[in-house]
Amino acid sequence: MNRFRIAALLALSGALLAMPAGAAEKTPPVWNSRQIKALRCRCCGRRGLDPRFERLLLRLQARVGSELRFTSGRRCPRHNAHVGGVRNSLHLRGQAADVAVPAVRQRAFCAAARALGFRRVLPDARRNYVHLSL
Repeated sequence: MNRFRIAALLALSGALLAMPAGAAEKTPPVWNSRQIKALRCRCCGRRGLDPRFERLLLRLQARVGSELRFTSGRRCPRHNAHVGGVRNSLHLRGQAADVAVPAVRQRAFCAAARALGFRRVLPDARRNYVHLSL
């Protein structure tokens, strides 16, 4: 590790220690690499969520207190047809995502999503996922 990285780490740790209690938890959540990959189109890698939709997803992740596991996000027309999506699917515009949620947790998860303002919250207990969209 070079001296610049060490200096940056020391500065960061000093800043964290200087924060008031509880301030570190209020930092905005971000996607990890697994989530970024899952939100892209599976066949061509197309990406790009609607900014309003992405903010809602991030708020939902913070509310449920655990990482959201996406099974589908943005889709290109070819992939959407392949998976049997409707012709005007909001997945095509980056305004929909499917999240893996066990059936026993879906009721609370859906309530949290609706409270945040998701317009469509469609649970599928048989397949253990919830469709979310604007």
